[in-house]
Amino acid sequence: MRFKADYWRDRRAARGFGNTILYRMCIKDAPAHVDREVVMSKCWLIGRSYSASPQRGSGTARTGQSDFWKHLADSKEWRRLDRCLKRLNGRNRFSERYLPDILAVHAFLVRLVARQTALRNLGDRTARNHISFASKYLHFHRPDHFPIFDSIAHRALCRRYPARRLSRGSDPFPTYGRFCRLMLLCIAELDEEWTLRSVDTDLYY
Repeated sequence: MRFKADYWRDRRAARGFGNTILYRMCIKDAPAHVDREVVMSKCWLIGRSYSASPQRGSGTARTGQSDFWKHLADSKEWRRLDRCLKRLNGRNRFSERYLPDILAVHAFLVRLVARQTALRNLGDRTARNHISFASKYLHFHRPDHFPIFDSIAHRALCRRYPARRLSRGSDPFPTYGRFCRLMLLCIAELDEEWTLRSVDTDLYY
């Protein structure tokens, strides 16, 4: 059974005081993406806190584009992300039924970050895949929709379901799509109350 958590007040649900700060920032204090400084700060704080900084390996900047975070936030496409997130609410949380919508929003952010990074650099680095950063960034804005993707949780799920055949459908980023479907399998086996954050934490142990 899904547990409804007050992430920015409940340290236990958020798994630590530091996370309550990030949840409060993204859910209550500054959820929108209209102010470049706010977008820049949210990307920096979440990316650095969760070892998924899109700046890492971003290559050499073109002349006049030295500040990575300002350049990343300098896109009107961030406002489109707000419209995407508004369509994800309490009625369509993480589930098989709504997974295509969730994956579409995740793919939108992955491509936005990749595009801004590519516009900034001189092409001296291979483009990174930003699926981990996007999952973490989106999780703090919609904690009941986006499971956090990282290598530890992914390996744990693959070990738990090693031979499971899953339909990929038309997932824009199959690695995250498979990860989400494995999470759904894991959740289906739970008897106790759960949140995506609690399941993620349990996969570490």
